[in-house]
Amino acid sequence: MKVFLDTNILLDLLLDRAPHAEAAEALIAALEAGKAQGFVSGITVSNLYYILHDLNKRKDPLPSIASLLTILEVVPTSKKILLDAMENGFKDYEDGIQYASALTARCTHLVTRNTKDFRKASLSVVTAAEACMLLTIAKTLDRLP
Repeated sequence: MKVFLDTNILLDLLLDRAPHAEAAEALIAALEAGKAQGFVSGITVSNLYYILHDLNKRKDPLPSIASLLTILEVVPTSKKILLDAMENGFKDYEDGIQYASALTARCTHLVTRNTKDFRKASLSVVTAAEACMLLTIAKTLDRLP
């Protein structure tokens, strides 16, 4: 299973935003354990830095981001992705970039807290908690004879 993580999932984790941080942490742990492959867009990395640095100028966010990058693959933000995002019908251009990135990486699921923003998606859009349940079900199915 290949899952694409929207920026808000990682912000929930890194900012410990209740009640969403717990599911985000469980999902990252599952990815770290190799239960699925995790992907993010190139813009997610820069957005994380910008937001985290802006919120707490005294703490360097790079070590936390670097730690996530040992677990997650980064989909490079290409010209094609940027153009696809302009044409894929999403109201929010950033959401369009995330979606085009998920398609480029051939992800099976896009994980976000804002599922309603991805109604036009042709791939499965789930919350972090739902993604964890899917990984549990997949693991159970793998054990069946």
